[in-house]
Amino acid sequence: SDLEQNSSSINISLHSTIVDQLLILNFENSYDDLLDFSIFDQMGKIVLAEKRSIRDTKQLIVNVDQLNSGMYFINTQCKNKQNKVFKFIKI
Repeated sequence: SDLEQNSSSINISLHSTIVDQLLILNFENSYDDLLDFSIFDQMGKIVLAEKRSIRDTKQLIVNVDQLNSGMYFINTQCKNKQNKVFKFIKI
């Protein structure tokens, strides 16, 4: 059921895999929660890590303007829910 699905993972998606200045994460539902995320490069080095409230929002915008061009991964984790990793290209 949907309820069981929500308890184990957060329904999150990457707006675009090609990113210039802003990385946008979309949520299917609003969550009264905190989202931990970390961005790391191809070598596995964390280049940005934050914890943000995603209360009453269906979108999280992360400024990645300071990152060098290249391929990165963003790992998202919400409380005890399953983490999700997305790959994106910074241009």
